[in-house]
Amino acid sequence: MQLASIEQGLADLKAGKFLIVVDDEDRENEGDLVMPAECVTADAVNFMVTHARGQLCMPMTSERLAELEIPMLPSRNTASQPTAFTTSVDYKWETTTGVSAYDRSATILALTHPNSAPGDFIHPGHMFPLRADPGGVLSRPGHTEAIIDLAELAGVFPGGVVCEIMNADGSMARMPDLELFAAKHDLKIFSIAQLIAHRRITETLITRVAEANLPTKYGVARIIGYRGSIDEGEHAALVVGEWKNGDEVMVRVHSECLTGDAFGSLKCDCGEQLDMAMRMIFENGSGALVYLRQEGRGIGLHNKIKAFVRSTGAGPGHYRSQCCAGVPA
Repeated sequence: MQLASIEQGLADLKAGKFLIVVDDEDRENEGDLVMPAECVTADAVNFMVTHARGQLCMPMTSERLAELEIPMLPSRNTASQPTAFTTSVDYKWETTTGVSAYDRSATILALTHPNSAPGDFIHPGHMFPLRADPGGVLSRPGHTEAIIDLAELAGVFPGGVVCEIMNADGSMARMPDLELFAAKHDLKIFSIAQLIAHRRITETLITRVAEANLPTKYGVARIIGYRGSIDEGEHAALVVGEWKNGDEVMVRVHSECLTGDAFGSLKCDCGEQLDMAMRMIFENGSGALVYLRQEGRGIGLHNKIKAFVRSTGAGPGHYRSQCCAGVPA
């Protein structure tokens, strides 16, 4: 089955229809039935728990959770793909036990209503809010973030309901099963990878904030400072010479390594690579060195130091496993 386009997916969500959202094979490799929270009805809740069969949850923004004073569960989270669960809630008014399809839909709609107050909800309850990462799928490629991003793109309340799709035998539905489910219920399938690609193409994810000449031991370069809009990290680029569109440009993307770049650590060859890249670019007469401030490719300086304790010996052989294990550059 062909995946729906972003335009098709958003059109269905705006119309209050379900959408099947799948994540990456290297992650959960699951499909969730999703819908904007403001479109939820008792029939929609009943369909999700009857046919999708998974846990019914409501992704929300951290700002909305703070407004309603809904606290997070205890911080210790040992799941392989940690999900930011809050305490469960029920709407206090016009509901009974909180578990029926009507009661849960009433709770969901109340969580979206601008006039709702913290005192309108009972803790614990039968709806499970989830706190979405503020960076959306660009920070965490999960179903929680996907429905928030999709709702915002659709121009509706930034919240939604999600429910994992399970097979009749209780196993998790994978793509072949999801295609059958979609065909049976006339639903479209959309991937988180598509949403990530859409946001990367359509949004400004980095801002140029400063620029100056920088004399180095190899010559004078132009240093340009950038700030990421998602992680707010401060990154830099050294630019040597000039070029025009269509030219082949020598580029080095270097992930920050304080111990190797500044201290000459023998645990890795990062400093050597950085120096060699600068020399080659200057000898070439033009090029750029992009310096990403993500120590240890994302694991952080302290975690890298802890990794040093677990390693023995020294040398570049430890580079990949100890110095720069983590998020790919």
